[in-house]
Amino acid sequence: MKKNLNFLPIALSLIMAISFFGARPFAAFAAEFSGRCGENAFYDYDESTQTLRISGSGAMYDYDNFAAPFSGKEMNYKYVVIEDGITSIGNLAFYNRRGILSVTIPDSALSIGTGAFYYCGKLSGLTIPNGVETIGALAFYGCGSLTGITIGKDVKSIETGAFADCYKLKDIYYKGNEDSWENISIAEANTVLFAAQMHFSTSDNSAFFAAIDEARSYSKAYYTKDSVEALIAVTEKYSHLANEEATQTEYDIATAEIINAIRNLDALSDYNLLKIKGNAVFLEKNGFITVLDFEEYTNQFCPALDVVDDGVVNAKDFAYLIKNYSEQE
Repeated sequence: MKKNLNFLPIALSLIMAISFFGARPFAAFAAEFSGRCGENAFYDYDESTQTLRISGSGAMYDYDNFAAPFSGKEMNYKYVVIEDGITSIGNLAFYNRRGILSVTIPDSALSIGTGAFYYCGKLSGLTIPNGVETIGALAFYGCGSLTGITIGKDVKSIETGAFADCYKLKDIYYKGNEDSWENISIAEANTVLFAAQMHFSTSDNSAFFAAIDEARSYSKAYYTKDSVEALIAVTEKYSHLANEEATQTEYDIATAEIINAIRNLDALSDYNLLKIKGNAVFLEKNGFITVLDFEEYTNQFCPALDVVDDGVVNAKDFAYLIKNYSEQE
């Protein structure tokens, strides 16, 4: 594919716009191998491994051309590792860092800023994880060594020229299906995305996500602790499948276990409240007595119930009784 030389004026104008609006001003500084790159984000350069690590939480700062504190030649890093907790990669953060060979983008990232990896010409592989929603204008402009990229299923917008001049890009591995890809807003000067070979996810995870959503919809107020904890345990066991590609078999197994745990929820409305005495709450179901600890369960049950008269022992009013009676014979 030919390089998009006609896009260069647009690219330059966008870079200039960033320089004048909303970015951190350029200031002369002596290179420091560690420091702040966001309100709660920090960088650290390991010279022995040629690795720049970004850690902390929240968004990175947006920068002017070469204004990032790790943009100087003193830091000859080849590897960039952005740790989980960072939510936004700043504008022009790694602008024109032509020596970068690889970048690790965390699952916590929601956006990749304008020109963030502009002209990182040696970057040869790229995985944009699920969770990222916006890929900014010129984000990977001129990354001429990219031959294949993976794009997460949550991307909603790929802005102007995000992948312009990535003329070696041949394969795109998209973690969603073809319909989802068609719904992404892809701005101009990204023709390479339409020319590359698309590889869509072949797994149908819709039932899995439906089961996860249903599991999270249940109020803990109306089910016994053991059955709720069993449901929480199984959802946590398979929560990683929400952020990575899995086989159909893996999705099916996880879905079946979650649905089974939902069916096994033990509803407090099926119990009869016998009495509350001291720290013990006595419930009965089918001739079996269940004893609940008063203090342990006080915060578990919903307090937003209608006021009931003294003597009402309907299990659905259990939360109200626990909240208002320390002892009841």
